[in-house]
Amino acid sequence: MLIQLNTDFSTKGLASQDVQATVAAWQSGAISQDTMHELFRRGEILPEGRTSEEELKLLQADAKRVAAQVKQTTEQMM
Repeated sequence: MLIQLNTDFSTKGLASQDVQATVAAWQSGAISQDTMHELFRRGEILPEGRTSEEELKLLQADAKRVAAQVKQTTEQMM
């Protein structure tokens, strides 16, 4: 069995205030969504190697899943 130690001792991840500021900048139109994704990649919020297109596809899939759950819950209530 081969064991590899994690030698990434950096703490370069984004603080919650940085995440909030980045999202606020995107929402206000100060930065693009691609720039926001890149900042999240650098801050180790998004996995390294995941493209903006892949992230958007995941977001769309999540939105469809949530919409289906809301529809199902609404139908059950009626």
